[in-house]
Amino acid sequence: MKSPYFYLTVIALIVASCGGSSSEVIYPEDLAGKQALLKEKQAAMQELAKTIAQLESEIKTLDPDNQDNFAVVTTEKIKKTDFNKYAEIQGTIEADDLVAIASETGGRILELYIKEGQAVAKGKLVAKLDLEAIEKQKAELQKQLELANDLFVRQKRLWEQEIGSEVQYLQAKNGKERLEKALESLDLQLSKSSVYAPTAGVVEVLNLKAGEIAAPGAPIALLLNTSKVKIVADVPETL
Repeated sequence: MKSPYFYLTVIALIVASCGGSSSEVIYPEDLAGKQALLKEKQAAMQELAKTIAQLESEIKTLDPDNQDNFAVVTTEKIKKTDFNKYAEIQGTIEADDLVAIASETGGRILELYIKEGQAVAKGKLVAKLDLEAIEKQKAELQKQLELANDLFVRQKRLWEQEIGSEVQYLQAKNGKERLEKALESLDLQLSKSSVYAPTAGVVEVLNLKAGEIAAPGAPIALLLNTSKVKIVADVPETL
């Protein structure tokens, strides 16, 4: 909206440019004079138009109610989000669970089917033991058991005929049963000539090689259980 002072200023400029009121203007009578006066007034009007345009521009800039002076602001609705910060840190993978691979029966290692750093599955055949000494013991016990069976059969027959004594019959029976249990024990040991991995993991250390003697319960190798691992790293406090 234009101020009244603006219009008063414009009127004053018009009056000043025209050199006073219309009563003071002297109009020439000839054509050349009128043309010269017209050019003079037209030039004055052009200059006045420039002045008016400049004043309008300055007033528009200084006017606090002018909407063109308002700054354009864009708004956005605030919403809650997660803030994630990522950093690359070097660390080492460690496992606390070391499992020993051992044989319950001692013997010379015939074959070793694993090596350090190898990943093995649970139940994998790890080693084969030579149990020749136990096999010899078994062969000897089998011969003794045959004799004990023959003696038991004869003593039982005599006991049933009431010829032999009860003590002889019981001794023959106990001897036979003792040898049978001993053979069962040897068979159990022979069944353990094959050593298997008790769990899945990676072979960390090999304690023995093929051809060496494995004592009962002594670790042939150490197996790193990779099902439970942890990452150890130094994290700066500035993160």
